[in-house]
Amino acid sequence: MVKKNGKNGQESMFSLKEGQAKEEEKREKKPLEYEKFGYDRSDVVSAFIKSMRLGKVEDALYWLRIMRKANDEKYYIVRRLICFAGEDAWGEIALSIASHLVNTHGWEGNDFNLIEQACVLLTKCKKWWEVPEGVEWKKSEMKNEQLLKTGKFKPIPRYAMDSHCKSGWALRDQGEPMENRMSGDGNGIAKRIDSFERHGKFVWEKTLRGWDRFVRDEFDDDAGDWKKAKPAKEEFQPLPPMDPKAPKEGYEPKIKYDLAKKLFNVQSETDPNVFYEVDLINGHCECKHFEKTGSFCKHLVAAKHWVPF
Repeated sequence: MVKKNGKNGQESMFSLKEGQAKEEEKREKKPLEYEKFGYDRSDVVSAFIKSMRLGKVEDALYWLRIMRKANDEKYYIVRRLICFAGEDAWGEIALSIASHLVNTHGWEGNDFNLIEQACVLLTKCKKWWEVPEGVEWKKSEMKNEQLLKTGKFKPIPRYAMDSHCKSGWALRDQGEPMENRMSGDGNGIAKRIDSFERHGKFVWEKTLRGWDRFVRDEFDDDAGDWKKAKPAKEEFQPLPPMDPKAPKEGYEPKIKYDLAKKLFNVQSETDPNVFYEVDLINGHCECKHFEKTGSFCKHLVAAKHWVPF
């Protein structure tokens, strides 16, 4: 269910301002009532956000319920969840939840079911300080802020000076070629393909070919296809049979699924009496090696390929 408007029935994004106006009208009849619970609003909001950051689902839902019972604005709560997705949570799940909240914010009816589910999922998301990419993001943010405070402004990088910016045209005026290897035009696209096919990554080479030259060298007009055959995909190699003397090499673990918890229980490769809980929704395994192996954890991989019968 998404609200429609216009003759073509195009899906429209909700308006926060419209939502605020509606909530303000409702608040005229229902004032905030945090006092009847013995709380101050700022304390409740703070406890709500901190509980989510700590991954405390029950506590987060408790403070959310207080906000709801105290007649707080639904749109304010949704905005806080969206901010949490951007400031604290990490990964595709968080972005998907935030996008879903934005697109469905105009729903009528019992919206709090959706809000509570979003609260649970965001609370269980990995936080940015728990993943290397997130720490890198914040450290970069801190570094850049310090550079701006101290007046150490970065120069426009050479790789950005293409036909889309003033610096690129200034290069041409000086008799130098524009830089288009990272450009979004045809030459930039062709050069990145050329580099990847040569080296498996992008390498700053002056010999990279633009669109016309790349097509002329690599495309067969008569055959209507590329001259070089694409490398064949590596065939899947099944695991070797289980060897009691070397259980780690071909061990096929027993797997159970807990429908209530929505968790997999995957047997240890070294101790058949030990089972590790695997959460495929959030991509997590409780084994001690998960922090190092991440998505390559063998228990996580086994759960992904599990077939019940």
